[in-house]
Amino acid sequence: MRDTIAELAPMMQGAVSCDTFIVSEGASAIAGHAGEIMLALFPDPYYPVFTYSFYAGFTDQDIADLREAFRTVSPAAEVAPAHDVEFPFSFRSGLKLWRAAYLDPPTTDALMGTSLPWNRGRLLVEGVAHCAACHTGRTLAGGLDEAASFAGNDSLPGGSKAPSILVADLDGREWTVANLAYALQSGLLPNGDAFGGSMAAVVAEGTSYLTDADRVAIATYPLDPEGTGTIPTLTPPATGTPMAGVDHSRMDMTNEN
Repeated sequence: MRDTIAELAPMMQGAVSCDTFIVSEGASAIAGHAGEIMLALFPDPYYPVFTYSFYAGFTDQDIADLREAFRTVSPAAEVAPAHDVEFPFSFRSGLKLWRAAYLDPPTTDALMGTSLPWNRGRLLVEGVAHCAACHTGRTLAGGLDEAASFAGNDSLPGGSKAPSILVADLDGREWTVANLAYALQSGLLPNGDAFGGSMAAVVAEGTSYLTDADRVAIATYPLDPEGTGTIPTLTPPATGTPMAGVDHSRMDMTNEN
């Protein structure tokens, strides 16, 4: 964890105010930091661009471990720019109402009768990896559209799009556990293309640092969302051609997430 945080220090320093994570010593400081990440209560409610709602399932030990990892990163030399948010969203007190309506802990508890990779995948996909932050659309009030969970989002910042990662759509684009796990490591799609947009950054600055087991877990969960143990598999053609089992006419060649 510490090595990974250190490698990502330049990215963190450019996007995150380090004094958010540096607090006084002692158990009370760790408890305060846990509340900050899990509930975004201190010092003021955070804007939901900080995906704290997905971290509400963290244990106290998870938060303590993260805090110690963050402490290994030197403070940023640059001063973070002021928020550029228009009225009425410039009043943070209104975020308390948003939080009351939409701050629900993710469902990450282990499900009996399912595999270890599936349960680990559920924990990562629904929680810390916050896949729904991009792959689920938002309501007019900015909450996740639970009726269209993981069904894709065409309204990401900067005009970017995130495709559906529902099992039927993943199967239709020829994704398997193996090639999805590899894509989360390398950024390469089965057809030789590469992830574009913000998904390229997700891989370069996130999933490429995970263990092979965690990438397999992340790939397993969306391909078996009910935990049945049945995952769609591709049937390779009779001839042993390169890229066997991949129908190129059905591949998504766009540089979306």
